[in-house]
Amino acid sequence: MLKRPLLNSGISFLTPEGKPISNLVSEFENGGQIQVWVIDKRELNDRDSYLRYLSNDELEKAQKFRFEKDFSTYVIARGILKKLLSKYIRTPTDAIGFVYGDYGKPKLKNSNTIHFNVSHSNEMIVLAVAQDTQVGVDVEYRNDTINLMEIANTVFTETEIEFLNSLQNKEVSQGFYHLWTRKEAFIKLSGYGLSMPIALPKISVLKDQVELLDKVSPKQNLLKWDCVLRSFSPDPDYAAAIVASEGSQMMAFMNWNDYKHTLHIA
Repeated sequence: MLKRPLLNSGISFLTPEGKPISNLVSEFENGGQIQVWVIDKRELNDRDSYLRYLSNDELEKAQKFRFEKDFSTYVIARGILKKLLSKYIRTPTDAIGFVYGDYGKPKLKNSNTIHFNVSHSNEMIVLAVAQDTQVGVDVEYRNDTINLMEIANTVFTETEIEFLNSLQNKEVSQGFYHLWTRKEAFIKLSGYGLSMPIALPKISVLKDQVELLDKVSPKQNLLKWDCVLRSFSPDPDYAAAIVASEGSQMMAFMNWNDYKHTLHIA
């Protein structure tokens, strides 16, 4: 019988009272810890506070969004990312800059050792920062109005579909997003995005490590199959996953709204 993996679990957030931002930065600098920030847009009413952290190029990009929801998500996510990175590398926020890989994945221009990834869905933004470790993150709003199994048959492995078929009722949705976020987080870690050189049904995310079902070519070796997966739920309506490329990493979770006043956000 197929062993059922643990579905997305809740998390405990650190707070400034128990873990000040200075302590978080010190622990981050010591290495071995991925720090994950959860931003619930429903808790924010200060979108314009983040505009001042964006460069002219970023503002120009933001203004191309047709819908206010997309505009505000980009502004908030990019503003918070730059503010946090400025703390991690002890550099003024307006000095934070990015470069982009061949497939569009952003990297920090100011540092070769600090890596980050950002994901957003509906009202939720999740941001992960790591040192000397590539990281990918994905968050998804659970939309149960779509045909989940139809999608599953195009992107999941046979064993993953077998796992979904073993679930009942609401567990099917949980199981689908458990797998979907893990697979998306790995794609984001790889940096390939939509240019992924391997068909998704050949990549299994049922276990704690990503597995390739076919023989690995030299190009596919670049995808670091030894990376570790962790699933979590930042909110009952959302599923999320983090993939780290180097061994088992400690993870700390913070709610942005708890900390923003300590980082001088209006």
